[in-house]
Formats: sequence, C-alpha cells, structure tokens
Amino acid sequence: GYISETGSAVNTSQNVDSVDTHGYEVELTYLLNPNLLISYSKGFIDGSYNKFISIIDGADLSGEPYNAFGPEENSNISLTHTRNINSFDIQNTLSITSVGKNELSTTDNIAEPSYKVINFNTQIEFNEKVQFGIYGKNITDELYFPHSHSTHQVAVGEPRNVRFSLRKDF
Repeated sequence: GYISETGSAVNTSQNVDSVDTHGYEVELTYLLNPNLLISYSKGFIDGSYNKFISIIDGADLSGEPYNAFGPEENSNISLTHTRNINSFDIQNTLSITSVGKNELSTTDNIAEPSYKVINFNTQIEFNEKVQFGIYGKNITDELYFPHSHSTHQVAVGEPRNVRFSLRKDF
C-alpha cells in the first residue's frame, strides 16, 4: 500500500515474479541438571527479488532485499527451574526474546528497530486440582513495534504486564 498524492491510503497487492530466499532455524534444549533446563532457538531468513517491477511507480526492485514480511533474525533463550517444596511443584521460567530489525520498505528505507523482551512465569501446583501462577510480560517495559500493517501504520508492543492466576478444578 501507499499514500496517494491526495493523501488517501491505497491498498495494493502484486505478485512478485521470483524471489531467492535462504535461512536457517536452530533449536537446542539441554537439561543442565534434573531441575534446570535451558532452551535456545534462533531463526534467520534473507532473500532478494530476482525480478520485481513495482505497479505503484514502475520502479525496478530486482536485486533489492526481500524481507519475507518479517525480521531477518529472531532468537529466544529461556531457563526453566523446577522443584518440589513441601509436596508443592514449583516451576519458574525466565525468557529473553530478541527480534531483529524489520525492513518495511526497501524503497523508503522504513524499518522497525530490533528489540528484546524479557518474560517470566512462576507456576505452583498445590495438588492435582489447585494451581497458582504469576506471569510477567515485558518486565523491563521495553518500547517495541511487533506488528506493522503498512509502511505508515505501526502498532506498539504490549507494555509491562503482570497477571496472577488461580485455578481450582472440581
């Protein structure tokens, strides 16, 4: 899409003749000891247009970067600790998610910056029927932009959020 000369938003879609992409995805999980688990994942994708002529302005974007409508890199590392205290099962997880820069428009040099979000949760199972949880999202209150609907409209990510949960099964 684009903004017309009159200031109106115009949505367009166009098929691309051909794109070359390459990338990788890695997931590792390691049990450090019976109570401590570390997980790591990383994904990377890159590409370029082989042949692409824009219907908006006739620009030849052949050879320009293709971002597959998302950031080139994403990674996550999490640490999960489990233990039993007085017959209560307790699980704590801390995770750090990193999202790379997201090129929104190769012609206008518009991009979402990279960001990191730290989350945690604690779950306590008192017995088979009663569980309690504390969940923290974006605990460092990072300002980030996870979704773009066009090159001119960007959604801001969720601010710091802590919630509690109590569950009782009957």
